[in-house]
Amino acid sequence: MALESVVRKMSNREAWSLDRGLLLAYADDIIITGNTRAEVQMNMKKLMKASKNIGLVVNAEKIKYMVVTRGPEDSSNLKIENNDFEQVKEFRYLGVTLNNKNIMHEEINVRLNAANRCYFAMETLFKSKTLSKKFKEKLYVSYIRPVLTYACATWSSTKGDEEKLRRFERKILRRIQGPVFNTETQQWELRSNAQLENLYKKENIEQFIKSIRMQWAGHA
Repeated sequence: MALESVVRKMSNREAWSLDRGLLLAYADDIIITGNTRAEVQMNMKKLMKASKNIGLVVNAEKIKYMVVTRGPEDSSNLKIENNDFEQVKEFRYLGVTLNNKNIMHEEINVRLNAANRCYFAMETLFKSKTLSKKFKEKLYVSYIRPVLTYACATWSSTKGDEEKLRRFERKILRRIQGPVFNTETQQWELRSNAQLENLYKKENIEQFIKSIRMQWAGHA
């Protein structure tokens, strides 16, 4: 409650915006941004001062500093008053790993692994012959896809990342739809990508992520 009051006072008193810095707060997890080192120092000083007024003191060991740039890097720590904040190349915020190059390959791999674990935990349901295909699709959309696409609105994904996500979704859909019997070869075969697309009437994973990004852009 005390920290929330500090954040609220700062938000009301200062015109925090993308050009002067951004204050993101969730519970006791706070991010302060700035376009320059000086801006970050200035904004951090404001937070420290507002916190001190109600008896709160920052813990320098828990605070990290990261520079996102494609140019030459200044690897020095951030010094503010008597505090020396360590500069890092990556850190986790609300379950997402952020890095100084804004490359999301590793984070997307983490989401794929998490979604895989979720799928294997529910595998008996997907193999069940008593549950309908429509119900299994709801299981995927309601439980597995949210794990896979957590924080996807902020991803800077590549075509390779998107192909990994599509392959994962097709794996789930093939499990749901099952194989198809080829009358010519008299063998059971996996369904083709085109067949899966015709059977699955909802937006695919790529379209879903794009829609989430558009919604997020409208609120940001």
